[in-house]
Amino acid sequence: MILEQWRAGQLAVVWVAVSPALYEVTPLNEIQAANDPRRPLSELDDSTIDAEFVRIARLITSGSAVTAVGRVLRTVDAITYQLADITGADQRQGLPSIVAAPVNGTVELHTQISPDQPAVVVEKITAADLSRLTDRQRQLIESFEASMYAEFDRWNMLYPRRATLTVDEEQVLKSSAKQMCHDLTNIIGFLAAIGKNLQDHYAEVSYICHNVASM
Repeated sequence: MILEQWRAGQLAVVWVAVSPALYEVTPLNEIQAANDPRRPLSELDDSTIDAEFVRIARLITSGSAVTAVGRVLRTVDAITYQLADITGADQRQGLPSIVAAPVNGTVELHTQISPDQPAVVVEKITAADLSRLTDRQRQLIESFEASMYAEFDRWNMLYPRRATLTVDEEQVLKSSAKQMCHDLTNIIGFLAAIGKNLQDHYAEVSYICHNVASM
């Protein structure tokens, strides 16, 4: 169950090599270790083990942030064209040409060409990438993701019947759009700070959110 959730990007999983072990013949071989299995904790001396514990803790919290980033980017895949629609921009349907997918504890951005052609990975976001952020920045990513996901639920209830919304419901829809845009632009800013300048609709949505803010 844990491995299935990890493969689906629903759970952040890392493991710690405490002592020498044949991890290569277990499912752990698929999962990123928090430390180098060739130098388990039992083989470190007192002068280095404390620093290693700090590094491990940072990587573990980064894994949780990766899960949050994946959920955010998949939400962006779903709503970019819908956000453009409520601002009066050109209407498009379906998914963008690049989409996010959880792959073995990472987030991959890959091309969405056609079912009979293999996807091409254009960017990957890992726990090691997010470990370059501060602890506070990773905590904020998870807070922004939780906020965005709550608004996404509200959005999904209202957007499909936007043509018949009451005035009050229309205001709620716009409020959800503005909050999701606030959360999203903050997360994209954190990713840009570590050199993950996302392209395609991930770049376009920043412009769309600017228009949403002015509604």
